[in-house]
Amino acid sequence: MNWSTHISVIAFALGPVATSYAQEGGGQASERPTLELGLHAAGMRGDALSPFETRLLAGGTALVGPWGGWSLGPGLDLVWVDQEATTYMYSAIAQRAFRSIGGFEPFLAAGVGGWTNRIDIPGAHASESDWMVPLWAGARWSRRPDAAWGVRAAFRDVIVWEEVPCGCVEIGDGPTPATGDTSAVHNWGISAGVFVRLGGMSP
Repeated sequence: MNWSTHISVIAFALGPVATSYAQEGGGQASERPTLELGLHAAGMRGDALSPFETRLLAGGTALVGPWGGWSLGPGLDLVWVDQEATTYMYSAIAQRAFRSIGGFEPFLAAGVGGWTNRIDIPGAHASESDWMVPLWAGARWSRRPDAAWGVRAAFRDVIVWEEVPCGCVEIGDGPTPATGDTSAVHNWGISAGVFVRLGGMSP
């Protein structure tokens, strides 16, 4: 789905654009926007990855905020499937953090973007992209609410809309699967990582 690739890249690019707009005029005067950089690792499994094996994922986020508890920005994840296949997940993310209690702060997040499977074998390269909606529910913890760094963990559901084969059509020398409707498949995982806040926070 080449159109999905292009639209997903646009959605990924809109993350920083939205944060710049909010920083200029959308925030509350009492809040000082910060850039929160996060790195995480996760174990995931699902129909778009593997329903029977847990795949390791690594990635990061760059969120600007908060404005009334909301932060916006891009996210990127990488899943190494094997020596020939790699999965990329990229999205624009909106995160809603709730009141911090002793440095413990729960949050919810959702996004929209693309899920790209890339295969690299000697003499050939191929990739396929589909729509993706990541959903997170988790919490982060720091020594105090205004600390510049901390740890975070989240439960994830990455929903991917895949094309569903519907029979075969005769093309060239033999039958080739024909695509039909799309189907939403869920990929579940638990992530853990660290975050660093730049600007507006005490060291």
